[in-house]
Amino acid sequence: MQPLSIDQQTNTPLPARRLRGRSTACFACVVLSTALLVIVARGSFHLSITNLVTTLGSKNGGGTQKIQPVCVDGSTATRTSPDEIAMNRAAKGFRKQLIPGIASSGFFWDDGDSATRKWRPQGVTTVKSSAGRRYLAVSWYGRRDEGYAARGARVSVVEMGSDGDGEFQNKTFPYRHTLLVDKEFCTLPNIHAGGIEYWNGSLHVVDSRRSRFSIISFSLNEVYELGPNSSNAMFGYRYVLRGSSVHPLSVKPSFVSFDRDLSLFVVGTYNRCGPKMGVHTDSKKCMQAKNELAWFDLKQSENVPENVHPCGGQWPEMQGATSVRFQNRTLVLTSSSYGAIAPSHLHLLETSADLGNGECPSQDRAKRQITFRLPPGLEDLHTERIASNGRSSLVWSLTEFGTRMVLSFSLSDIVDAMDESSSL
Repeated sequence: MQPLSIDQQTNTPLPARRLRGRSTACFACVVLSTALLVIVARGSFHLSITNLVTTLGSKNGGGTQKIQPVCVDGSTATRTSPDEIAMNRAAKGFRKQLIPGIASSGFFWDDGDSATRKWRPQGVTTVKSSAGRRYLAVSWYGRRDEGYAARGARVSVVEMGSDGDGEFQNKTFPYRHTLLVDKEFCTLPNIHAGGIEYWNGSLHVVDSRRSRFSIISFSLNEVYELGPNSSNAMFGYRYVLRGSSVHPLSVKPSFVSFDRDLSLFVVGTYNRCGPKMGVHTDSKKCMQAKNELAWFDLKQSENVPENVHPCGGQWPEMQGATSVRFQNRTLVLTSSSYGAIAPSHLHLLETSADLGNGECPSQDRAKRQITFRLPPGLEDLHTERIASNGRSSLVWSLTEFGTRMVLSFSLSDIVDAMDESSSL
């Protein structure tokens, strides 16, 4: 039997140190397994395997090298319109209860777009074309760690049918991706496109890149079909949407919406509370000054909008927000996402604040509020007025993880749920 070797620094036999190392590793495994079981038991582990792979399995190699845009000769492009886009994919509709007792409708992307790790969906808005046709527009960003940063962002144009069409179950929705480019027909490398809103004939996309805080407007009169050579240079995209103007902002715009009652845009800033892989909550300590919302008038110019007064202390890790008047009440809706595993939150708050005159929807101005749990990765928010069938507005959102979906609720349904919870 060989004598034990002694570590001179710790005075511990080396075989014992190896055993102690194995014990420490086993203890860590037990802790991790227990934590996952707790998450599952609490209902916080949506689509666990897919989401865990998404969270932990991303490629390395993003690096710090500046990504150059890809440009094509715009003189060979042909101007077209959303109504003339040749759709080449189909989403599948659903109708289910994502919130207990409240019906939701929406669709799942095709298999390739639902599973791709190269793109992630972020923003959602409804669109009316010049011909009166109804579309949904969804923004995606190309992921740097997958080598797609040079592509910048794309917008999916989805045919949605007539106003208030409630037949989602088993229905298909044709769509196609269009690539976003600037005035020079160049891509927008590393843009996150965290929010998108349709207003006054244009799609307005937020740009939260450092030193470029702005909203980029893309007129629907600036949809172009590329020739074969340009299409090949643009990563195979047949259609591009060309930027028409840039509106600098004094606040970081992680997302955007439009309050049609106030005729004001709403932007907000994402701010994480705590470590990336830690436990995320809506605790008061996380409602920090950096969690900002702002209401402002986007002038048709390239000057920084005046009188932008950010409202800090909002919900943590916001991914979307919008405001609306409903039954003579001022409502603010906010989405918060806590990664690929934990449930997202949809916050609904009735406030006494006069948002149009710079008052902030702080917690002490709240008349009623409720938080709904939804699948991981809830993103942008958008309200659509539905006039043809007498129902209230629809609230649209989407998820970026797991089996990605675009979803909607009746505003009146979630307001009723808030009122009922307040009366209990």
